[in-house]
Amino acid sequence: SDGRSDAEALYARLTQGVEAEAAETETPSLVTAAPSSTTASLLGWEDLGDAWALDSDAFFLGKLLALSAFLAYLVKYTPPLIPGSIVDGWAGAGDGVHSGAAALVIVVPTLLNCAKWYQRSQEGAEFVGDI
Repeated sequence: SDGRSDAEALYARLTQGVEAEAAETETPSLVTAAPSSTTASLLGWEDLGDAWALDSDAFFLGKLLALSAFLAYLVKYTPPLIPGSIVDGWAGAGDGVHSGAAALVIVVPTLLNCAKWYQRSQEGAEFVGDI
């Protein structure tokens, strides 16, 4: 089969909500289904699994290590680059602002996750995997 056609079919399925099926012939064909109006509106981190499913275990581990190293570098070396006026303003904002920001870090992702699962339940999607 043509690897380019397979990649194009996977890309269409991931970006447009199109169902891709490989035909019994040498050339894969796309079987399109009309996506619902909300199919691609709430994508979560777990949707990266579809995009990374074709990676080998070693390549996936390499991606995780690179991402971890990059984020550790960012956390370690970004704070000194923040202008002093911003740091002083944040320090003087008070406990209420700090508590509100901390609550938003928890509440916003939780509400987005609830909205995503509510949407999936309304579409009548089949739930697969470890739930």
